[in-house]
Amino acid sequence: FSMKITNINLGVNKKSAILSAEIKFNNGKNHSIYFLVDKRLKNMVFKDVSPFLAATLAICMKKNEDIEIDGSISSAVLDNCEEIMKKIEAWNLGFKPVKIKAKAVNDRSKPKNTGCFFSGGVDSFYTYLKNKQKINKLIFVHGFDINIRNLNLYNKIRRNIIEISNT
Repeated sequence: FSMKITNINLGVNKKSAILSAEIKFNNGKNHSIYFLVDKRLKNMVFKDVSPFLAATLAICMKKNEDIEIDGSISSAVLDNCEEIMKKIEAWNLGFKPVKIKAKAVNDRSKPKNTGCFFSGGVDSFYTYLKNKQKINKLIFVHGFDINIRNLNLYNKIRRNIIEISNT
């Protein structure tokens, strides 16, 4: 039984660059997932399955579904999945390692940018401050910690994060 990541697409509109894919689980449920960034960052987004694998790996481990990738994936991400799965399995919560098959593997051996998911909380601040010399991009996900409809709070926190990243 395998979950499939298919129909990877990278598009650009007036405001955004959008990386999207279809996730097809073995039980027949299909989901469209996308990552949206400001259009100014479009050169930092690749038509690559890596972020979708990150978003679905633990789910597949819990459901015991192998993963088939109909597209390319970063060799660094793929190479580290075995170690990640070992760590997740060690939690003893019923997660089991799965097999991952990809149509293509790409090698970007020297990344130009290193990002850190940043909510403004204690954990993300610690990660950022500890690795500030390596991190040159902060990734703030709208709708994760703040309700997607609360634009006032989102904009206030976004301005604070921009100020933090410029220090």
